[in-house]
Amino acid sequence: YIASYLRSYGAQTRTGQLFNMATVHAPDCGEWSVYAHGTALALAKYIDNTVNSSVLFADIANTIDGGASATADQQATSLIGCGTRRGSFGVQVNASAPAYKASTYPAGYTPDGILIKIVASGA
Repeated sequence: YIASYLRSYGAQTRTGQLFNMATVHAPDCGEWSVYAHGTALALAKYIDNTVNSSVLFADIANTIDGGASATADQQATSLIGCGTRRGSFGVQVNASAPAYKASTYPAGYTPDGILIKIVASGA
């Protein structure tokens, strides 16, 4: 459900919504909540405080579930493929997405430096 929601939210603009993490807002390589549903929480962990990062919500969703119409192999290489072993993945960026080349992409940002993980929210 989380990946579907993020994919839908991200599609609300023609080029896609961006999730941004800047060094000024996360100087300690912090974790930010991306979305929660039920007892699951998607977190973004900032792993490179030398760059400002910006990724598509669709890329976060694909990192979680392998894609809207993912094959079993694609799911196996995504976060949901981790099963009960837990883990985190760097955002799987679709570098050919128009948003990364658009004039609206934040100047000085990169699509690198963010890990995604799913944890129990305690709800």
